[in-house]
Amino acid sequence: MRALARSRTGMVGGAIVVLFVTCALFAPWLAPFDPDEQVDADARQGPSARHWMGTTTLGEDVASRLAYGARTSLVVGLVSVAISLVIGVMIGLVAGYVGGWTDTLVMRAIDVLLAFPSVLLAIAVIMMLGRSLTSIMIATGVVGIPLFARQTRAGVLATVGAEFVVASRALGAGHARMLFVHILPHCASPLVVLATLRIATAVLESAGLAFLGLGGSSILEWGMMLADNQNHYRQLPHTVIAPGLAISATVLGFNLFGDALRDALDPRLS
Repeated sequence: MRALARSRTGMVGGAIVVLFVTCALFAPWLAPFDPDEQVDADARQGPSARHWMGTTTLGEDVASRLAYGARTSLVVGLVSVAISLVIGVMIGLVAGYVGGWTDTLVMRAIDVLLAFPSVLLAIAVIMMLGRSLTSIMIATGVVGIPLFARQTRAGVLATVGAEFVVASRALGAGHARMLFVHILPHCASPLVVLATLRIATAVLESAGLAFLGLGGSSILEWGMMLADNQNHYRQLPHTVIAPGLAISATVLGFNLFGDALRDALDPRLS
């Protein structure tokens, strides 16, 4: 924590993340208007004292929609990374610990997933599951599974031959204890860093998929806000700039914090 606190870029990234998390958690109190309220008299207004981020063509308050959209975007990023982390870690643990033909078979399947462009793979998953926010979370999670699987497998291969692991096996430790008590904790640091960085990518990917209309038409999400207002960006540039900057700032915040976290957890830099 001291090493992380000494990183200025890490603190800046953490502050950005905390800002958007706060907006998401307290959106009902921070949002000045109902995000779905359409007031014809307020339509097509630029930033003002009443609507400080302006309004859409339907009279919806952009700031309120941005605050509520943070909920969806951040939840999609967190849930998709959780899916990738749990499944990828289990696959990597089994492949690296068992070895042999199991390792070969599992890692070739992972290589097949890596051979597909991430966007095309996500679109294929959504087409199979149907267009919805849940499908976007699952699709983004599937795209990230190979990254966690390969990282976990590398950590297991580097740890499984260590003396303390061999000693634990000689003392009669079971496979579950070997994996989750002795091996996995030594692989946790790079996985935490990867998960932090992956949240940024997941937010960006989910926004792109929502922009393409793959999340359904009823969700309030930053990518969907871009899609809804893309035809009016010349007349109402604030309706596009606001969600675009929110996506960019969130990705930047997680990346800066993830880089600082990686440096803090790297024993070679201590």
